[in-house]
Amino acid sequence: MITDRNLRAFSIAVAMGNEKEALYLCQAVSELGMPVEPFYVHGDRELVECCDRGVADMILIGDDFGSTKGRFTAHLRALHRLKDPAPAAVVCHSKDSYCAAAEARAEDAMPASFDGARLRSTVERLMAMVPESSRVIEMIDCLEIDDGAEVHYARYSDISVVRWSSKSRNKVEVYTMDGPFLWSRTMEEARRELHPKGFVMVSRNAVVNLEAVLEVMPENSRRIKLKMPFMSEPVTVSKSLSKEVAEALALTGRFKAEDFSGGGNMGVFSAGVMADFLQKAMALVKGGDSGQGTLPGNLLGAF
Repeated sequence: MITDRNLRAFSIAVAMGNEKEALYLCQAVSELGMPVEPFYVHGDRELVECCDRGVADMILIGDDFGSTKGRFTAHLRALHRLKDPAPAAVVCHSKDSYCAAAEARAEDAMPASFDGARLRSTVERLMAMVPESSRVIEMIDCLEIDDGAEVHYARYSDISVVRWSSKSRNKVEVYTMDGPFLWSRTMEEARRELHPKGFVMVSRNAVVNLEAVLEVMPENSRRIKLKMPFMSEPVTVSKSLSKEVAEALALTGRFKAEDFSGGGNMGVFSAGVMADFLQKAMALVKGGDSGQGTLPGNLLGAF
């Protein structure tokens, strides 16, 4: 557990997947003879608690930290963003320099080897970047996705769809830029929690982020689909919810209610629907020449 620290010292939270290496770094920093207080952060939950309570002036995150290898950039992108000017420095102890700069104000990486002079120089530079009076890291508006074993974090704006999971009766799948994650919620619980954040129910098995909709894809029989990021297939909107979803999308200013109409307004069809329409029309024209169909007599029914 994270405990209250002596805030007169410059506190450094060390978050690494390799506990032995993390403790070694803490010891190396302590032996610099500087007014710094390093402490080890174990796991995602402690990192969140550390940031939420503002007990660290600086956070060192290793690229091996987290549930999956290489998730350092995802942690910075989906967990926290620093205020501008930054009240704290977030850096990475890694040989990969890109990790240190990703989404962080601090561009310096902790040296891979803990030689005293180099380590002192790095810590001094980073301390100079942090205002002495500022000790709070801003928690951005993000969703905590707990599957019962691991915890992931995603900004609401980075979530496209939450839908029922066939893998577990009491879990749903959350689709984000970092991949789908299981969330220990029923669909009804997910809908209630996400509705205030701009998500709307499109069927009893799915809710979507209104701001993430890429394209409205009208189909026949007034059924529509929504093209969403991070999804290989479009999301189908149930007929009973089509009007409600159309009105909600219209309020975003990016779509009109008539964009959901599958007939009579060719201008709102997606490119895919239009191509399909023309293909069927051409087939009917050829069929009419051979006595198998006429245009426009069978056109509406075919579409």
